[in-house]
Amino acid sequence: MPINRLIALFFLIGICSCQHQSTDPAPLVLKDAPCDCPFLSDQPTYTVNQSPDSLTRYYLAIWKRKFIQRNGLDDTRFDAMIKYVSPTLFNWQSGVSFRVDFIYQLDWLRIRHHEQFMVYYDPATTKAFYTDVPRGVYLTEAQIPARGLFDDYQPIQIGAKLAFASCEAACQALKTKTGFPVLKPNQVSFYPSMQLPALPTGEPYLFSAGTLDSTTNRCVEGRINLVTGEAKAIEGVCWVN
Repeated sequence: MPINRLIALFFLIGICSCQHQSTDPAPLVLKDAPCDCPFLSDQPTYTVNQSPDSLTRYYLAIWKRKFIQRNGLDDTRFDAMIKYVSPTLFNWQSGVSFRVDFIYQLDWLRIRHHEQFMVYYDPATTKAFYTDVPRGVYLTEAQIPARGLFDDYQPIQIGAKLAFASCEAACQALKTKTGFPVLKPNQVSFYPSMQLPALPTGEPYLFSAGTLDSTTNRCVEGRINLVTGEAKAIEGVCWVN
């Protein structure tokens, strides 16, 4: 082969090699997100109803008795860990519901939570519902069903020893166990770790999220059980067009 053709061949091979190398994606470098938890506060983010009317106080007493029974508490433990209790009655299409907001406090942990149950069924809008309760009147404690159609409550894990000394420690454990340093804490809440036919118990969790690669729309969400230390992370899209 003539020398000039040989040189041209090597030149073309070099160009192809460079072009091939330039199309390889650069390795993804994940940044370490801070583990600060500003959402933890000793003060409520809602306005506490400090002067409820007599009807609201009536249902508040019912709720407290049921809450203590459902979660295996007594008055002393309730007062020690359930703070800023704020009851209210609110009207909506199907009737009136009683709602209570509160903050669960244990060591460094602060979880805002709420529960509600119906206390008045509108005769017109609920006549087709198979619910054996009086319509058009406020229910007495004996008339409130064990589980109404639109009730929102479940047992929650109260008083269990926390596995971490701080929110920051839980955040670092979540990153280590899942391998995603981009996870940044965004909330704590009660979450049922197992879905059961009966009411699952809500356990305290720290939730986090982070961006893996914004150009390819890759994000990750993670959670860690603050009692057992069990952690999980799931990749997904950052947004949907």
